[in-house]
Amino acid sequence: MSKPHNLILARLAAERARLLRELIGIDRQTLETVPVFADWTAANLLAHIGDYDLLFVERFQKALQGQEIASISDDSTPDDPLKKRNAELHARIKDWSLERSLEYFSDARTQFLDVLAQVSDKDLKRTRQVSWGETSLFEWTRWRWRHDAGHAEDFRRWRKTLQHDDVPGAKSLLLAALAAARRDFIASAALVHASERKTRHVCGTWTLKDVYGHMADWDVYFYSKACAILGSEYHELNWHPDWRVSNEKLVQARRTQSWQQIIPDFNNAFRNLLTTLKTADEETITRPYNGSKSPYPTLYHCAWSALEHYLDHAAVIRKELPVRVPKRLWVFAGPYT
Repeated sequence: MSKPHNLILARLAAERARLLRELIGIDRQTLETVPVFADWTAANLLAHIGDYDLLFVERFQKALQGQEIASISDDSTPDDPLKKRNAELHARIKDWSLERSLEYFSDARTQFLDVLAQVSDKDLKRTRQVSWGETSLFEWTRWRWRHDAGHAEDFRRWRKTLQHDDVPGAKSLLLAALAAARRDFIASAALVHASERKTRHVCGTWTLKDVYGHMADWDVYFYSKACAILGSEYHELNWHPDWRVSNEKLVQARRTQSWQQIIPDFNNAFRNLLTTLKTADEETITRPYNGSKSPYPTLYHCAWSALEHYLDHAAVIRKELPVRVPKRLWVFAGPYT
């Protein structure tokens, strides 16, 4: 895929991952019942975000087929189509479970990315005449990540009003946020040209190959801690009490490995962690752990740490390249970074 498309995919992935991260550490009941604003809960807003992705899937398809496209908003009239759409959507989805809202949210983004992939760079940027003026498919794509960023800010403000925002939440949202964080990392890593994977520094003195090996090693760590919490057998890396010493030793141990050797480790380590999380039920994921073999109070918090690790390194890559995005996407801060 072309560089302009890669930049767009990286921005979409970054905003989506940050959006979902804002809902980590919040319990299921709060996500499903406590309004973020007006009478929209967090679960409702996820469905709303998905609905707008689907709206733009439809608009992309019409534009590509040369069909007429009507304006979605007219603030000058009392029956503004946008307000009407939101009201009708809320009536339809207000009683949906978190899982149903998440499924709608995720499927809609998949459809949007599918239609985006059909558009060339030239067609994406081409000015199009519509009933209300001029626009482009690129402008509509920008609206998708701006929409995510706007609601992420809504979630940030909301979580500051909650009594607790560091508790185990729903398994479904945890898995969605972890997957989004990994996609964020991979999308930003894809901005490094293949010829520079072993030479260009993207994290201090580390190259992209070093960082991929580091991510693999840390997913092994998270997997081992997940197994410890579950009381399962596992093989653990020989970690030094100072994680910085361990990081450098592990990176040095992989220096002679090729990119083709590291990528399977990167994928397998995450697959083991993800399988463990998917196999565990929600009660198990949120159950307190009081043993000494893991620093995490629950399996949920172990996965929380893993997803923040991906978000942190995605941000560092964007800063080091540097990628032309808002500087808030050059850094990430959370309880596990």
